[in-house]
Amino acid sequence: MNRIGIDIGGTFTDVVLDNSGRIFSKKYLTTPDNPEVGALAGINKLLINYNLKVENIDTIVHGTTIAANALIERKGAKTALITTEGFRDVLEMRYEKRFDQYDLGIELPRPLVPRELRVCLNERTLITGEILKKPTESQLKKITKLLICKKIEAVAIAFLHSYSNPKNEQLVARYLRQNLPKSVTICISSEISPEAREFERFSTTVANAYVRPLMSKYLNSFHKTLEKTGFKGNFFLMSSSGGLTSLEQAKKVPIRLVESGPAGGIILASKVSKELHEESSIALDIGGTTAKVCYLNQSEPFITRRLEVAHAWKNKSGSGLPLRIPAMDLVEIGAGGGSIAKMDTLGRLAVGPESAASQPGPACYNLGGEKPTVTDANLVIGRISEDSFGGGFINLMLSNAKKSIKNEIVKKLHFKSTEWAASGIIEIGEELMANAVRIHGIELGKNIRDCCLIVSGGGGPIHAAGIANKLDIRKIIVPHLAGVGSAVGFLAAPISYEIAQSISKFLEDLKTTEVKKIIKTIKQAIKSILKGASSKDREIQYKIDVELRYEGQGHDISIPIENYLESKKELSELTQKFISKYKEKFGFLMPGVRIEIMSLIVSGKLTDSTKERVDPIGLEAKLQLQKNLPKQILKNRKIFEIVSGKFINYKVFDRETLQVGISQSGPCLIHEDQTTTVVPKGWDVSKHIKNHLILTKI
Repeated sequence: MNRIGIDIGGTFTDVVLDNSGRIFSKKYLTTPDNPEVGALAGINKLLINYNLKVENIDTIVHGTTIAANALIERKGAKTALITTEGFRDVLEMRYEKRFDQYDLGIELPRPLVPRELRVCLNERTLITGEILKKPTESQLKKITKLLICKKIEAVAIAFLHSYSNPKNEQLVARYLRQNLPKSVTICISSEISPEAREFERFSTTVANAYVRPLMSKYLNSFHKTLEKTGFKGNFFLMSSSGGLTSLEQAKKVPIRLVESGPAGGIILASKVSKELHEESSIALDIGGTTAKVCYLNQSEPFITRRLEVAHAWKNKSGSGLPLRIPAMDLVEIGAGGGSIAKMDTLGRLAVGPESAASQPGPACYNLGGEKPTVTDANLVIGRISEDSFGGGFINLMLSNAKKSIKNEIVKKLHFKSTEWAASGIIEIGEELMANAVRIHGIELGKNIRDCCLIVSGGGGPIHAAGIANKLDIRKIIVPHLAGVGSAVGFLAAPISYEIAQSISKFLEDLKTTEVKKIIKTIKQAIKSILKGASSKDREIQYKIDVELRYEGQGHDISIPIENYLESKKELSELTQKFISKYKEKFGFLMPGVRIEIMSLIVSGKLTDSTKERVDPIGLEAKLQLQKNLPKQILKNRKIFEIVSGKFINYKVFDRETLQVGISQSGPCLIHEDQTTTVVPKGWDVSKHIKNHLILTKI
């Protein structure tokens, strides 16, 4: 079986080939104007290298940041919002609070739909689902005329309480579909996010409509080009929650792909954590543009159904566009290899969030970039070499890196040398990443010192030890093929889907058959989606959660259930679980206050999908053990260390020739095609039987 994982990031495109257990990988610069061009070129080169053809490929799994970039850069479709009269300004009013109380220059993200394109209808659905008022045909004719006149490309329909009864939304959607050009995208909130809380539901539906034309065009183009070259296999997309979805479903709800790229690295970390029996882990993926952090509990990532994207102000919570979609609970910051170093307005050294990306790239790429980046700094102090970066696909120029740092940092901030300035850039960059890990851990109530750090991405192994030292973490794991970790993770992901449905009922008023009916309806919808994604008959494993809260509160508690709540005993058990979990989280209870059930969340995954897949992680290591290769030092490399203030000799080892179980003390570098692991003084490194590197603090 031949499978390919493709991760298109802001700087690099990673392509991984699983040839019946033999793993091959390549890293290429992303082609931002036409991302599929670079990916297809990478696939072709990889296949040619190993005497394979496109028609030999059984499965391609793809993750992309295109949807996220479209939201950040505001390059989506011209979108209109049709909503209930009186709710036109929900997107602008947001939560009616400031995310920073004391910032006089606060900046909120502009709504994706300007006010003049937010149109009201005189309709109303009650919270009970009763239709109080239907839209009239005269209103719909007027709105249709306006949409055509404004040359609208996408329409989001989001009415009050439509999650309890979608008929008014469906009526309007049918009318518009019959009277608008076929090229116009139409999304309704009762399909995209059928949950309470208008702002988040409206925002999610608008965002989906905004990116759908772009994503549909991109995915269709990518798939058709593959088919023209002879590809006849399965084409899956990675979702933000870590599951695979079909091409058709991805085109219908592309907003669920918004964090698909980072999800791959988290899946890899989760799999490695299970292999090594780590109870508490932190997944850290550092790419060319961003760094992503996700905490794992018992090897499983935290999953959220509320996230923000396109932050308007330095990644501050509350400053982004809220989305109600299932996603891994990760923090993403603008700190990576391509992050630009500069002097800020207060005369201090700053790094990111702006990135040189793949075009023009860091100064050392010699592709036109002149601004110093973290990659330039790593080259100047010796952590990476000019001739073996990224497997040798690009030759770096040390002179360019030194020149950019000298002109932009040394002269402006009066550093003693380019080496000291480069060390400062790295120090600031690593502190930004460590701080993201620290803050997210505090929010989750984690004791960071007890966690193991699992790194991936081209920058993960380079910066892991520096970040771990700042966090007092004593163990680091660098997985096999960490440099292309997201693409590897894609190949280990299950085919899955999740649907949430708000019901807003008090537990005491819940009818015995009510929950069962809703769950069965959701299960049938999930079954239809999953069966459409697989050509083989597979069993589906379902997981059901309910979200509860005290009456009038805004904080929901999620609790898993294994029944349909059909008896008083089951409802009583659920009540006790809620009380226990609420007390654990908030430290107090509210006796006498009624408990509401807000939403039902049902997720399903194909249970035997992983059985068919050859485990892509560690297979080469099993073959490697048989070779019994001796430990081999490639050479020594001088690296500037900030502690001593001078260049220190580092031994350089080839990762593939390291013997399993034999410890090597730092300072040393472990070299491989797609990245380099930096092992400073005070750390030991050894190679696990599955080819993972284990770093331990002495």
